[in-house]
Amino acid sequence: MKRSASKVPRRPAVRRAAPLRRASLCQAGWALLREAGPAAVTIEAVVARAGVSRPIFYRHFRDRAHFLAELYEDYTLDLARRTEAALARGGDPEAQMAGALSSYLDCVGERGAYIRTLAEYAADLPDLQRARERTRKRQLDLLAGALQAAGIAAPPATLRLYVRLLHGLAMDAATLWLRGEASRAAVEEAVRLIERGTFRLAREELAHE
Repeated sequence: MKRSASKVPRRPAVRRAAPLRRASLCQAGWALLREAGPAAVTIEAVVARAGVSRPIFYRHFRDRAHFLAELYEDYTLDLARRTEAALARGGDPEAQMAGALSSYLDCVGERGAYIRTLAEYAADLPDLQRARERTRKRQLDLLAGALQAAGIAAPPATLRLYVRLLHGLAMDAATLWLRGEASRAAVEEAVRLIERGTFRLAREELAHE
């Protein structure tokens, strides 16, 4: 049975440096999100789980909406770090995108189900909407930069279109996997085949310009 947020026992207060306090609050928020869903992530429950006072919470977050957006941001920064690490391995465009897809599915497999419920629960909050837009732009910029470095010398608008299509494809693949409609191996192979065809057409188009 889920424990209500109002009954979460308060842990003893612990003095921590400001960055550690912020991190402990986010960790508490993620624990509550995993255990009982986004509705359970209240300020009272978070400070009780983290063992800090409400004034400490407000030193780091404007309000609950800001905090929920920061949980989303925590997830997406983790995704960005993994994507950067995958792209840093280099290789041709297909290898670059395959690595990025694998890191994306790793992240989604660990926290994607929870972040999806959070995004649906807080969809109308401007803070979360801005966080989602920052995430999308960050990922598109990373992928576009990697393709340019790998030799896809398309005009900026064309390159951006390729990246948006590939990004949407990865999101659809992750959804199919999480819903159990296809295995991870199957969606990765399908995406690779589509990407391979996309890059072949891109090279042919550029060769005729």
